[in-house]
Amino acid sequence: MKYLAIAAAITAADQITKRCAEQSLMGGNEITIGKLRLRNLRNSGAAMGLFANKPHLLTAMTAAATVQVLSHFYRINKAGKLDNTYKFSCACIFGGAAGNIIDRSRLGYVTDFIQVGRSPVFNIADVFVALGTIIFTIKQIQGFILNPDFMNPLF
Repeated sequence: MKYLAIAAAITAADQITKRCAEQSLMGGNEITIGKLRLRNLRNSGAAMGLFANKPHLLTAMTAAATVQVLSHFYRINKAGKLDNTYKFSCACIFGGAAGNIIDRSRLGYVTDFIQVGRSPVFNIADVFVALGTIIFTIKQIQGFILNPDFMNPLF
């Protein structure tokens, strides 16, 4: 239950920060602090503009991927192979995905507003999807290295 609360908190933080960005960074306003730049960008596509102006397709793809993550989460947890690190990584992925699904289904685009250096512009949901994916991947690699008989919990 605490991981569901973590996912909900990530989704809420994402939605709140996006609304603040939309209100504070209207009309091309930008805030720059060193290499950090805050600016409001409506992203109708996925990463790097893929599937631009196809919000329904992106919503369906994101929802399908989220259902897949939840399905794996359930199966791994039921098999007793899901430790707290896996649970946290799945909560990060699910919370971030939910934040972007809400935007795509409600607005037809995702609000991005954070840029570091020359990086693409992103949001809090993107940060947590990436963080969850990195933690999950490290955990998988660790399992294979430390336990040659390690069974990939996704299969």
